[in-house]
Amino acid sequence: MVRRLTAGRRRCQHREVTDGPGSVIRIPTGFWQRVILTVVGAVFLLLAVVELTIGAWGARILGVAIGVPSVVMIYRSPRLGVVVDDGGITNRSLERTRRIPWCDIASVEPARAGSAAPSTTLALTTEGGERIVLDSLAGYATTDGAARLERTRARIEAVLAAHRTGCADCAHAAPV
Repeated sequence: MVRRLTAGRRRCQHREVTDGPGSVIRIPTGFWQRVILTVVGAVFLLLAVVELTIGAWGARILGVAIGVPSVVMIYRSPRLGVVVDDGGITNRSLERTRRIPWCDIASVEPARAGSAAPSTTLALTTEGGERIVLDSLAGYATTDGAARLERTRARIEAVLAAHRTGCADCAHAAPV
């Protein structure tokens, strides 16, 4: 059971952020990145509507092939980011939402995002050795971005350490 917003409440860049036990930390993707993805999705959706109204079967098939991913992009873009709570980390990307329980996380470390542009993000290494890159936190290599990423890493590591001290299943695990 997750207790939401119970301790350490404060406002940070117009978003509610909490750090206390039982709290939820929402780390959204950058505002302009979400806006651009939503606009691109809307443009492709318009193109799909035009293709659907042309009338030829090939155009209709193309319209559906463009329209469905466009609707998904428009729907998921505003929700991109990472949610940290008592149960673990939830990574929301365009493709999928993935939940990683605290007991499965061995470490948190900087990583390269899987994109054409040089960008950095965080990666989780699971107890089984799987590396999960948090692409929804990817940002370009700027001084502000690197400092923000390091603060995010420290916050995640602090919550992971707090979980390990209170979890009987994780008590044997090495500190972060």
